[in-house]
Amino acid sequence: TVITAEPDPLRDEGNAFAEKLKAAGVPVVWKEYPGMVHGFFHMQGFLKAAREAMDLGVEAMKKDFVERKESV
Repeated sequence: TVITAEPDPLRDEGNAFAEKLKAAGVPVVWKEYPGMVHGFFHMQGFLKAAREAMDLGVEAMKKDFVERKESV
């Protein structure tokens, strides 16, 4: 899962990373949050978008860990 913010100085790099993963056949979820700034992810107490981004990341990690555990 790649999460980016719209006016973020690292947005282009995040988007390029997601595209490279996809091109390499790696399943990837990419989500850009319009109007959010770099570091918004750490503002869950103030921003609904930050809570949504955290939930997206946590759910992706849970899924990945469960799938890996079951395939071992």
